[in-house]
This record gives sequence, C-alpha cells and structure tokens, in this order.
Amino acid sequence: MMKHIIEKDRTFGMVNLRSAGSTSGGQPLALVGTTAEIRSYGEENLDHLSTLRVKAEGRQRFQVLETRRQADGILIAKVKILPEIVLEDPGCGARLESLDRYRIPPPPNLDRITLQMQRLGNTCVLLPKPNRRKYNRHDFANYTWWPPWVYKQYDCEILMNRIRNELQGWNHTEGIPQNPTEFSFWVAGNLPLDDTLRLNLLAFNSAIQRLRYELSILEKVSIIYLY
Repeated sequence: MMKHIIEKDRTFGMVNLRSAGSTSGGQPLALVGTTAEIRSYGEENLDHLSTLRVKAEGRQRFQVLETRRQADGILIAKVKILPEIVLEDPGCGARLESLDRYRIPPPPNLDRITLQMQRLGNTCVLLPKPNRRKYNRHDFANYTWWPPWVYKQYDCEILMNRIRNELQGWNHTEGIPQNPTEFSFWVAGNLPLDDTLRLNLLAFNSAIQRLRYELSILEKVSIIYLY
C-alpha cells in the first residue's frame, strides 16, 4: 500500500484504531483523523525481511463519513475535510471609525519617549511628546456589553503567552511556532497526552478552542512524568 502511495500523490489518511467510535472490521475506529504527506522514505533489508521506513507530515484534518475494506485488506474511507476557522478581531465590529483618531497607537520599540530638545549641528529638534496613557487593544470593550476580561479569555496572543509561561520549566521550548494555529498543534503534539485528549484537540476547528483546552490541561497538571 505504501509503495503504491509513494508512486501516486504521497498522501494517505491516518486514524486512531484504539479510540471509541464507529467500528470497521471489528476494530474501534476514531471519527476524526488527518491526512499525511510522505516527506521521505527508505527501504531496509534485515534477515531477509524488507522494511519500509516512512517520514510523513500531517496536513489536513478530516471526519470519517463511511468506510469499506477492499479485497486486498486496505481500508478505504469517505471523508470530509474539516476547515480551520480563523476568527476575526472581535473589536472590528465594535470600534467606531469616527473615534479612531482618539485611539492610543501601539507602543514603539522604545519603552519610553522623553520630551527633550536635541541639538543637531545648528538645528534644534523637538522630540514627540510622550503619551502617558497606556495602550490597550481591548479598549473596544467600552462600547460593548462585555468587559475587557471576557475578550482576553479568547485572545490568541494572551493564550499563547500563558501557555509559554506554563512551559517555562521545560527543557525543549526552542523553535516554538508563532502562528496561533501552528502553535496550538505544536503544543498538542508535544504534551504527554493520552489518545483521547489528542483526539479532542484534533476535533476542534479553531486555534482558540485548542489553546483554551491546552491551557486548562496545563493549569490542572502539577507534575509531568516524561518517559
């Protein structure tokens, strides 16, 4: 089967056979899986046995709709590709364009700007006057029914920072993705979770849902045993 896939589009589907769900051929079959693209492969011959080693990368999540088994034993499934939903900034619909001129811009690279006269040759330059008010990207909450802390619970940047803080004591935290979607899958793949929790994370269609679920797991765990 793998040799046939390599000669074709190098893509196949992976599901968990140890999870509760629908059954196929008497084996429990998970209802959510992922497509995998073969990145590299190699054959080895040991004791007259041929072994094919494959390295694949997950691509798209899918939901299993129906399955059937071919005469050669290969399991074929009809699946639905699950979309990755990226939510827009909740403040887009609450901010008033007429008040944009009063909004506090994001802080510059320098932490503080002081008012001073700087002499450049024979010319005096007046540096910008500092804005004493603190930048708040959730200021739009003042025009909604909900206070800012509600929106902060669903802010990807805040959720990612809280997860990073929980992972500070880990040894391998370098090379963490910055994109919320990639970050959520990175956390799901590196946390020592059982198959049920991983499948729950795989079924979520939004990075915000996955990040909130992962954060709740990390906040409840006090000791992690790595084998």
